[in-house]
Amino acid sequence: MSSPSGGGIQASPASSTNAARSDALKSQGNVQFGKQYVSVAPIIPLESIQALIHPDFQAALASYSQALQLTPRSAALYSNRSATYLQLGQLEQALADADRAVQCDPKWSKAYRRRGNVLEVLERLDEAIDAYWEGRNNETDPAVKADLSRMIAAVERTIAERSERRRLGDDSIMSVNDAPAKLIAREIDRRLTKGEAPGEWPPIASSSRRLWLADLQYTDALRQLSQFQKHDLPPAVNAPPGAFGISGPLQTLADLTSVAMEDFKVVYFGEGDLEKLQLCYMLEQQQRNAIGDNLNPVQTIAEYQNRLDKGASWDIIRPALQLSIRAAFMNGIIKDGFLEPRLPNGSTPAVDDFRRAVDLTEEARRVFASVPGHVRGRTLEKTFLRGLKVRLGEALIKLFNTTDPPTLTIIEEIKSLGDWLVSSCESNPLPEIDPPTPETADRYWDLYVPHWGYPRAMGHIFRGMAYLQIGLQWNRVQLDSRTGKKGPSAGNMRDLRTAAEEYAAGAAWLPADDVDGTNALWMAVFCMVRRGAYYLGDLQLVRTLALHEQNLWAPFFGADYIPSSHVGKLAGGEALRQSEGADPETICSPLVEWAEGVEVDQDVLGEVLMPYVGRALQTPEKDGGGMLMLGKILRKAWEERKRMGEPGVGALWDGLPARVRQNWEAVLHTYERERLENTSRQPGVTESLNRISLAERVM
Repeated sequence: MSSPSGGGIQASPASSTNAARSDALKSQGNVQFGKQYVSVAPIIPLESIQALIHPDFQAALASYSQALQLTPRSAALYSNRSATYLQLGQLEQALADADRAVQCDPKWSKAYRRRGNVLEVLERLDEAIDAYWEGRNNETDPAVKADLSRMIAAVERTIAERSERRRLGDDSIMSVNDAPAKLIAREIDRRLTKGEAPGEWPPIASSSRRLWLADLQYTDALRQLSQFQKHDLPPAVNAPPGAFGISGPLQTLADLTSVAMEDFKVVYFGEGDLEKLQLCYMLEQQQRNAIGDNLNPVQTIAEYQNRLDKGASWDIIRPALQLSIRAAFMNGIIKDGFLEPRLPNGSTPAVDDFRRAVDLTEEARRVFASVPGHVRGRTLEKTFLRGLKVRLGEALIKLFNTTDPPTLTIIEEIKSLGDWLVSSCESNPLPEIDPPTPETADRYWDLYVPHWGYPRAMGHIFRGMAYLQIGLQWNRVQLDSRTGKKGPSAGNMRDLRTAAEEYAAGAAWLPADDVDGTNALWMAVFCMVRRGAYYLGDLQLVRTLALHEQNLWAPFFGADYIPSSHVGKLAGGEALRQSEGADPETICSPLVEWAEGVEVDQDVLGEVLMPYVGRALQTPEKDGGGMLMLGKILRKAWEERKRMGEPGVGALWDGLPARVRQNWEAVLHTYERERLENTSRQPGVTESLNRISLAERVM
C-alpha cells in the first residue's frame, strides 16, 4: 500500500488557529489512511488508532477535505488526498488533486511523484515518465533523485515490453471487432445503456464520430458486397464452356470507395471479400462498359469524349467514367494493404494505382470543365479529388520510408500534393451549403470534417514531412570548429522551422481526438528540437498537448499506437532532460548529430552551437530565422476554427494543466516583446543568448 506524504509547503497559510486545526486533521487523516506513526499528532481517539491495522480511506478522505477547507493552498494535503482517492479507485479525482498539489508548489518533487503514481495507474505511461522527470529535476536529495530514476526506468521497461509484444505479434493483428470504430460503437452502446441521450457522444466534429459514421457506411457496403454471387448459366443461354453469371448490387464499388475516401482506417476485408470484389468489378465492367487500364489517363478521357461526340449521353458516360476512376482507386487500396514488390521504376503498384486515379480525375475535370457538376457526378467533385490526393500522399510517404537511399523526387511530389490540398481548402474553406443551424449542425460538420478539415490538415502534414526530409537529408548544416576540429551536423534552420510550423498547423486543423493530429504534434516536437532556438515553455506546451490528445484516442487505438520509440517522443524527452531545472523562458539549442567515427567533443559542441543559435535569432523570420513559436500557430488555427463555428475547439486549450498554460502565456509575452524590440534594432538577441541552454548530450 502506498502512503500519503506528510510534508509539503503551504503556499498561502490561513491564520495560526486554522493552521493548527488543519495540521491536526492532516495527522488524523494520516492515521486513518494507515500511516505507521502518530508521534506528531495530538491526542487521537482510539477508533482512529485502529486505522493502523484497518485503514479507513473514506474517513481519511473526510479529514483531508476538512483540513483543505482551512488551508486551501496546501500542496501536502492535496497530495495526501490524491493518494486516498487512488486507494478508493477514484482515479480522475486522484489526478485532479495531484495536479492541484503541483500548482500549489511547483518546486516540490513529491507532488510530481504523486502525479506520476496516478498516471501509471491510469496507464498514461508517457505522462507518468514526464511527471517523474519533473520531480527529479526539482529534487536536491541524491537518494530521492535515485529513487525517481528507478521509477522512470521501471515505466520505460513496461513500455518497451509492450512494444516488443506488439512487434512479436501478440497484439498487432486485431480482429475486426477490436478495430477502433467497433470499440467506439460499443462505447456508444454502453453510454446509451447508462441512460445517456442519443447523440451526446461522440461529439459533433470529433474524430470518433467521423470513424463511427464511416464504419457504419462501410459495414453496409460490405453487406452489399456479400450479396455478389457467381452462378451457372441456364442451358438456353448457349454460353461457351466455363462461362458463368454474376449477380449483386451495382452501387457497391461506389459505396466502398466513398468510405475509403473519408478514412482509410475503417477499411478491412474478411475471408472471401476479395473474391467477391473481383465479381463486383466484372459485373460493373460488363454493365458500364468502362475503359480499363490499357490506356493512359489522357487517352482514357479522350476516348470518353469520343463516345460523347458520337452521341452517347452523360447517363451512359458518367457511370463508366466513375468506374474507371474508382476501380483504380480501389486497386490501390487493396495493394496498399499487402507487402508489395517494387516496380522497375522504383514505385509500387499502390502508388501507381492511386496516381492513375488522380490523373484520371484531373484530366476529366479539365476536359469536362464546362459540364455542370450534377451532370458529371460526384466522382469529379473537388472533395473527391482531395480524398484521392490524401491517399496518394500517404502511399508516397510509405514508399519514401522504404526507399534507400532517400529520393528527392518522391519528396517533391509529396510537397506538391500538400501545396494543392492546402490551397484547395483555403480557397474554399467551408462547404458550399447554408451555414449550420441547431437542427442541421450535425449534418453540416459531418460533411466538413472529412472533406475540408481533414484534407487541409493532411496537406500541412505532407508539407511538413517534405521540409523535414529536405532539411535533414539534402540541406543539412555542418558545424565545424574554428580550430579545424570536426563538429556535429544540424538540420537546415530554414527547412526545419517550416517543417515544425507545417506539422503544428496540420495538428491544429484536426479534432483533438484524431490520432493523426497527435502524430503531427510529435513530429512538430521533433522538428522543433532538431532546429533549436525555441522556448522551453513552448516545447512543454506542445508535448503536453500531444499527451493530452493521446488520452482521448487511446481507449480505441491503444496507448502505444504511437510507440515510445517515436522520434518526436525521444527528441522531446531528451530536450527536457537537457534543460533540467530551467525556467520556461530558457532558449534551447538544437540536438545535433555526430558523424560515424567522429569523437563527441563537448568543447567543440559549446563553441559551435552558441553562434548557430545566435544566427537563428538574428535571421529574419521570413528567411527561416527568429524564435520558433508553435503554440502561437496552434492557437491561431483554433481561433479560426472557433470563428467558423466549429464546436468543441475551446476544449483543446482548456483541457491543459493550468501551470503549462501559464508558463506558455509568459513565454508568449516575452516573444512578442522581443519581436517588437527587434523591429528597429537587435538588443533582444543579446539578452536571449544569455538564456540559451546548450545541449550536453547529442542524438
